[in-house]
Amino acid sequence: MLVLEATSNKQGERPGDYHWCVDGELAYRQGTDCSRLDCGCERGWAGFDSHSATTTVEVVDRPDLSIGDLGALLARSLCAGGWIATPDPKDELVMAYVDEIAEMASHFGEGSVLERDGEWTRLRDGSAEPINPFDRVGLEDMTAEVFDFEPMDLLGYATSMIRQAGPLTSELISTLAEAAWPEAQTLGCALEWLTAGELTHPWHDTPDWLDNLGDMNVAAARRRKVDDGAAILLSLQVGGEHIGLASTFVALDGRIDSFFGVPDDLSTFVQLTKTLQRQHYKPFQNVALTTAFNTLSIGRRMSDMNKPPIAPGAWPQNRTLLDFIIDYARWDS
Repeated sequence: MLVLEATSNKQGERPGDYHWCVDGELAYRQGTDCSRLDCGCERGWAGFDSHSATTTVEVVDRPDLSIGDLGALLARSLCAGGWIATPDPKDELVMAYVDEIAEMASHFGEGSVLERDGEWTRLRDGSAEPINPFDRVGLEDMTAEVFDFEPMDLLGYATSMIRQAGPLTSELISTLAEAAWPEAQTLGCALEWLTAGELTHPWHDTPDWLDNLGDMNVAAARRRKVDDGAAILLSLQVGGEHIGLASTFVALDGRIDSFFGVPDDLSTFVQLTKTLQRQHYKPFQNVALTTAFNTLSIGRRMSDMNKPPIAPGAWPQNRTLLDFIIDYARWDS
């Protein structure tokens, strides 16, 4: 049968490559990537025997192996690594990984060298379409909560999906466009607005505010200066309807330290402002939209030149939302 083996073939063709496996050992895509932006585990494959990682695997024909043999070997590997309690080939996790190995190997064919980005798998040379990991079950899981999201919740979730899909976001959008249920259409529409600033797919069953996201405008801005920088709050509207807030902190060197959406209505915006004023003793004050726009534009450029340390926070997870507000929103009341 066709399986995946760790390989040093084509290593070094992509920045950040690593290969700590043994050439020729069986490998699989371990679906437990961490959240550290500087780790690189979302690009790695795990070796059955070495329990190490590599960024490249090769599809190899192993006539000595059957599906049952592969399952037994993987079960022993997962048990030895502490992922399952007993080496049971019928364990749900084992069977899911075996199915995925068989699907990938069959899709790309013998001799193919593969790489991955999170859930996406593609040829190392990019000459073939990637496997789309979002089948109907995956799509339904991904969109399960979208229907109940507030506008800024949805846009924040969409930015996280863009970060996961990376350069394959367009494939994700196309997949969502083909789905029939409203939640998939809603998420896909948001993804396309945030990445392209326009809609090219025939979206249906999306909320009115989302259909008109191209008419987003920044209705008001407030700024509070402190010793180490300034906090800025933006009030966002679509078609005259308030959809939420964007909050950012700009350091003294001009770099944006954080950016996130706040899914609250205007009354909560006023209350939030008052609370922050009481806590920090320095009140938020109305600021000209052109001033806020220039501050964020400069902050984005400074952040790209002087990236902040990798740490939990809003940057760069919400970078797509920041870009959309700066590049596509109207900055007039």
